[in-house]
Amino acid sequence: MVDGNCAALYDMTTAAFRQTMSRKEFSTLCNKNIESFEIADIGLVGEPPKEADVTVRYRMTFRSFPFDLEAKQYWVWESGGWFLDPVRTATPMSQ
Repeated sequence: MVDGNCAALYDMTTAAFRQTMSRKEFSTLCNKNIESFEIADIGLVGEPPKEADVTVRYRMTFRSFPFDLEAKQYWVWESGGWFLDPVRTATPMSQ
């Protein structure tokens, strides 16, 4: 989610992922309880880099209880830009 906008996050996903799910379907799955996040680490893979392993720290609230979580994301270089690969990305709730 980017500034509370799940559509913006959908636009950052890989073309292959966007073929499997519509923007509307994605918005229903998007976790709107995330209050903030920070990128803790980025590991580039390849020369030149074609993939990135990213560690993200989240602050979210569930039923008024705050949680600090950490998750791995995988990004790929595609069509001249970096895109999130949700299929390979673990969410804070799936770790």
